[in-house]
This record gives sequence, C-alpha cells and structure tokens, in this order.
Amino acid sequence: MPLISATVVKEDTSSKLGIAFERENEYKALKIKLIREDSLFAGSQLVPGLVVVSAAGKDMEGMTPKDAADALRTAPGGEEISLVCKGAVITVKKDKPRLFKKPPKLGISFKSTTNEPGKIFVSNIKEDSKFAGTDLVVGHRVLAINGKECPPKVADAVELLKGADEITLVTMDPEDDKVEPKPKVEEAAVDAATEEKKDENPEATAEKEGEQEEDLTPEGNKPLLDQVFGACMC
Repeated sequence: MPLISATVVKEDTSSKLGIAFERENEYKALKIKLIREDSLFAGSQLVPGLVVVSAAGKDMEGMTPKDAADALRTAPGGEEISLVCKGAVITVKKDKPRLFKKPPKLGISFKSTTNEPGKIFVSNIKEDSKFAGTDLVVGHRVLAINGKECPPKVADAVELLKGADEITLVTMDPEDDKVEPKPKVEEAAVDAATEEKKDENPEATAEKEGEQEEDLTPEGNKPLLDQVFGACMC
C-alpha cells in the first residue's frame, strides 16, 4: 500500500495539534480518529481512518493512541514533524461532455456490507475506467471523496462523484487495519516468577506491593485495556 504523509511545524512544544488517534482492540491497527478544522493537519491529504505508520519519526506499529499523541506532543516547536500513514490518494480528470451526449461515466462502483455498516468499499473498476491502472483497488475502503469524508451510504458517496471536473479519492486497504496480537508471556517465565515470589519474605513482599501502589500515577490506575486501546488527542 502507498504511503500518505503530512509535515507541520508547531509554534512551540506545547502547541496543540488538533488530531486524535484510536485503536479499537488488539486485533486492530492504530488509526487517525479525528482531525479538527483548526488542526495543523487540516487541509493535508491525511483523513480519519488511515493507519498510522510513524509519528514524528517514531515507528507506530503495534503502538497505542497515547504513544502517537505523545510523539507529536513532545516534538520540539519550530521544527518540522511528520505523520505518515498507509493509504492512497488517487486523482483523475473527467472527460469533457460532448454536445448532446450523456456525460461519460467514471467506470467504478461502490458497495457497503452488513459486516461493516457505514463503510464504503470499491466493488468494481471497469477496464476503460479512468481509475484503471491507478492505485485504486477493488476491495479497498473509500475514506474521502474530493476532500469530504465519505458518507456512510453508497448513494450519497456516488453523489459526491457528480459535478466535479476532477475526482480525488483517499482509500485504505482493510488488511492494513489487521494486527497480529503480541504473544503472551510464556508460561515457563510466569511460573519462574511465581516461584521466586513464594521464596520471598511475606512481610517484605507486602511492603514492596505497598510501595508500588503509592508510586502509581492516575494513568497507571486505569485498567490496562484503557491504556492500550481507545482514543487519545493531542
């Protein structure tokens, strides 16, 4: 899958970027959830739904929304910072309509599925289509059409294709949103740690646990799943 990137410059380190990230669960990749109208990334080719590859030069594979937000948030002001995502931007120009003839068709079709309601996918690309031979691929999800977020209904998405002399689609491969969960700690390692704890002085162990509780931050008090999955804005 091609890559889409955007580079911005913060005024200072504490400047807000107006972008949010999300990761639904351990089987899903880290994605852009929202780009505010006043965001530094507004007007770029990035759109909600794209899978994040890197943020401020840091690899984001398998990372959390907080990791992405922190990478951008802590980047120094006055320097360029980039956000790179997996996706494709495809632009074609329509043929000019001929006198007394119907406007030429684009030769592509969209569909939605009951498994993923509200998402629009490319279902067909004809051989004579302007999109044939481009990065547009059957099965890929359409995220934006001519700078607007793709509507959840096929009829509304098709409507956005009409009227403009030039069509720009932003798409992503649904396969890029799939992640192999990290392997769990091997049982042998867990057993070894358990045996080691058994050998410790019970009073010393209780004292250590008490110290750990006192050192926990508010973020640390959250359930592990809340820290890894969900959404985070910067």
